[in-house]
Amino acid sequence: MIIRAVGLDASVEIEHNTMAPDHNDIFLLCCDGLSDLVDDWMIREIMTSGDALEVVAENLIRAANNNGGTDNITVVLAQTFVDPLWLPAHAYAQPMQRY
Repeated sequence: MIIRAVGLDASVEIEHNTMAPDHNDIFLLCCDGLSDLVDDWMIREIMTSGDALEVVAENLIRAANNNGGTDNITVVLAQTFVDPLWLPAHAYAQPMQRY
């Protein structure tokens, strides 16, 4: 999971964690045009609405625009399909912990 990637140079500083996805997990890649204008709890609420991904993306962009929309707003959503039979035994990760 990419948490942060900052920089314009050929080499970019990246902060990330590794985790095994579950079936139907939805991953969000976004720019600061979304994350600076929409609170995490609102992003979570929109992401877990159960709507189709296209609707979720539209609602995220709408929320950012409703909060000022002063920057470009980029949203990329990807939903996983994980068949447990396809994963090797070591792929099952423990839940992430914050330190």
